[in-house]
Amino acid sequence: MRSRSAADRIRAMSFCTVMALSLLLLVLVNLVAQRCDFLFPFPGARQRLSERTREALASLTGRIECVAVIPQSDRLFHELRGLLLDMKDAATNAEVTLTFLDPHTDLGHSADAIRRYGAGGWAVVFDDGSRTATVPYSELIESPRTSQDTSHMASPLPPRFVGEAACMAALTRLIHPEEPVIYSVSGHGERDFASYDRVSGYSDFAREMSREGYLLRRLPPGTVEIPADCSVLVVAGPRTAPSDFESIAILEYLGRGGALMFLVDRPDRMPSGWEGVLARVGVEVSGFSAIGGGTLGDYRLLTDRISEHAVVEGLSGDAVCFVNPPVLDILPDTPVSATSIVMAPAGSWGESTPDSLPRHYDPGVDRQGDLTLAAAIQGPHGDDLGIRALHAFVVSGSDFASNALLDGGSTANRDLLMNALNWLAARRLAAAPSSGGGSGVLRLAIPRKRQIRFWLHSVAAWPALVAVIGLVMAWIRRHTA
Repeated sequence: MRSRSAADRIRAMSFCTVMALSLLLLVLVNLVAQRCDFLFPFPGARQRLSERTREALASLTGRIECVAVIPQSDRLFHELRGLLLDMKDAATNAEVTLTFLDPHTDLGHSADAIRRYGAGGWAVVFDDGSRTATVPYSELIESPRTSQDTSHMASPLPPRFVGEAACMAALTRLIHPEEPVIYSVSGHGERDFASYDRVSGYSDFAREMSREGYLLRRLPPGTVEIPADCSVLVVAGPRTAPSDFESIAILEYLGRGGALMFLVDRPDRMPSGWEGVLARVGVEVSGFSAIGGGTLGDYRLLTDRISEHAVVEGLSGDAVCFVNPPVLDILPDTPVSATSIVMAPAGSWGESTPDSLPRHYDPGVDRQGDLTLAAAIQGPHGDDLGIRALHAFVVSGSDFASNALLDGGSTANRDLLMNALNWLAARRLAAAPSSGGGSGVLRLAIPRKRQIRFWLHSVAAWPALVAVIGLVMAWIRRHTA
């Protein structure tokens, strides 16, 4: 009997020792996980750079130093680190050095870097030895604005990492320090690039231009000559006709090999007064609006019918969004070469009475077939004549570049617009996609309160429950033996 009692005591002591050691191990694992912010990479699941970004990075030469001042504990650190490592690997013809400075643990070097580069705070800095380009921390993330479309959601849309687009824009500014000038026509009810209005404003478009290294200026009403430093002229949804002097100035600018981006709306009256400018680039606005298979809410039209062209390079499979877009007609027998690069989705038709609901196809009245929504135009003059050929990009509907359709990166509208600007301005680096790059890792990015609750459950609650069950089972076995 005494022998059995001693054996029971030994088993009890062994059980308590094992439980204590298990509890200690669990506590240590949780502490290490929180301290190190553990990351687990999934094989084959790493999000790679876009093809456009890889091609742009492969064209870089020389030596570029990249300094990232950001705490390792920050939620963006690992995504940014993975992105910069991928960019370094893709820049096969350039010597790229990466330096990561943690302002929490290496305050001296971080403060010196911020002061030397004039960063003003946490940032990513690219330095080629003679110039620097800075990406502030705030430009690495984009917080979608709350809209009526998302008001029914339980929580707002989370911020998304746009580091790839921001870093590629900085490299573009580094390589092209001259800051090409974009002039926007004004005085005819055009869109306002300074407006933050979600429906009518163009502030997001203006911000993207600035990120890409463009300098945006407003062309005063009544201008009789387009400035010589104009790289691209933008006409964004005019509501009234230009004066004869303005029309002549634009036509002369195009005749000198100018570049035009025209976001054209369905005119409220015909003629609109802009027919001469559009005819110069081989396009006219039809009396039909494209609706059909991809129409959302009777007005928004999504399409992924994108043809091959330098303007849409890398956008294959992506979708762009239009709002009640007028159908564009490419004029025959013109001296320019116009290419339809975006078409309405299959099943769409050209509606002759788009404001009448419900809409339905009327044979003999409405139009079927391929409906052009965006066109790229190039003039006949070549480089052998000493001047650049006329270039133009015409897109259906000025809503295409509104804040509502550029916000959040849910469509490829931003990518198409910036690609078109770079093509018009003859920029070498294409715009990086707005989706951004990622580190391809699984991260426990949960708030501190949830971390503490998870820690208490895993360290205290569940082990205690297992211990109680074990003690109850031991007591039952002992008294039933």
